[in-house]
Amino acid sequence: MKQVFLVGTMILLGLTVKAQITINANDLASAGDTVRYSVTGSVLNTNQAGPNQTWDFSNLIPLTQDLQSFYGPNQLPFTFRLQFGNMTYGFPESLLPNLGNMGPANMLSDAYTFVKKSPTSYVYLGRGASVQGIPLALVYSPKDTLYKFPLTYADTFSGSFFGSAGFAGLGALSQTGNRTSVVDGWGTLKTPFGIFDCIRIKSIVTEIDSITFGATSIPLPNNRTEYRWLAKNQKIPVLEVVEPASLLGARTVRYKDTFRPEVFVNQANFTATPKPVSAGDTLFLTNRSFGTPKSFLWEINAPISQYEFVGGTNQNSANPKVIFSQAGNFDIKLTVTYSGGKDDTLRTNAVQVLPSSTGISDKIFESKFKLYPNPTTGKLFLDLKIGQNTTYQIFDLTGKLVQQGVVSAQENPQAIDIIGLFKGCYLFKLDQLPAQSSCKFVIE
Repeated sequence: MKQVFLVGTMILLGLTVKAQITINANDLASAGDTVRYSVTGSVLNTNQAGPNQTWDFSNLIPLTQDLQSFYGPNQLPFTFRLQFGNMTYGFPESLLPNLGNMGPANMLSDAYTFVKKSPTSYVYLGRGASVQGIPLALVYSPKDTLYKFPLTYADTFSGSFFGSAGFAGLGALSQTGNRTSVVDGWGTLKTPFGIFDCIRIKSIVTEIDSITFGATSIPLPNNRTEYRWLAKNQKIPVLEVVEPASLLGARTVRYKDTFRPEVFVNQANFTATPKPVSAGDTLFLTNRSFGTPKSFLWEINAPISQYEFVGGTNQNSANPKVIFSQAGNFDIKLTVTYSGGKDDTLRTNAVQVLPSSTGISDKIFESKFKLYPNPTTGKLFLDLKIGQNTTYQIFDLTGKLVQQGVVSAQENPQAIDIIGLFKGCYLFKLDQLPAQSSCKFVIE
């Protein structure tokens, strides 16, 4: 009888040890991975914690579905590779404050979170986005540690994070916060995707996102509680719940899932502002498509001589900028490509272009300039045809004026001496030009 009892006890202990899994770095995504997830509006009980839990969420109803891609450094903008040189990958993100609601249209786009994954930790290095076409990096120091490996039941850790960035004429952005985490449960999780042995990590995040314009600073509290159920070899949390501390925030629930064509709907959508726009002024085309398209194609039913993509954008940019040289009504078509297919939207008379109030017409682009090579290793040349001398200025990404000089009308192209500048991304601006008067360049 004792032998039977001993064997039974060993079997029970074996089952218990098996259920209490340990999560390591190789259980999470690597560069190049793409994972599908669904978003649901179903209400979940997050109060279950402790050992040997059964979380039965098998009745979740998906509302939308998208793909999460993890891009290696070589797939990301060059400036971000400089700012986050030790990153493992970056993934598209929407956690940055929506600067577009605070300033000019299309101010912020293409946001990413950058991650360093090592055998001992999974750390957010910071975030980045394009601000008016210029890459802007918000580098955390200290970093935001999401996980510490090996990760198992009852583990606890905490830490603070801070990052700030500013840009000439567009204000500044900062994020400061603290994350306190505990692995507060283990057991079995059931979702529409399957049944998994999981651990659950609960993180309480207190965060303030601040936007500064001139002397005005606008704090945006972003306090929240995050729950993540992690399973072996699943790359992302099998289930993730973010509960805002304020009733004004939006609760987010998403889970790893299989392809569901009834909710994965390709939907191309965009806005064009301002309405109307004058010839010579910038039209902002903003992608509003469902999910995260992999590529874009913008088509305008006008002769190419009557418009030009500016600000470093083109017809394949997510949020391009366009200047028209002639008045008229023009159709615009956006085609987006997802991993699961394509969709397009054609809008008749999407933009009304009024005659220029400054008298600029079809000669608007005669004063455009070329700055090359870009990126450069130390030599910079300006190709510009102008009727009189003008001045140029060079700003770094903090908005600091680092160099200025005179552009001669008699010399074309002419060399710009940048020997005293450090490696990085800069903004080059010209005075007294009616059209494209600035562009970014990179010193390698």
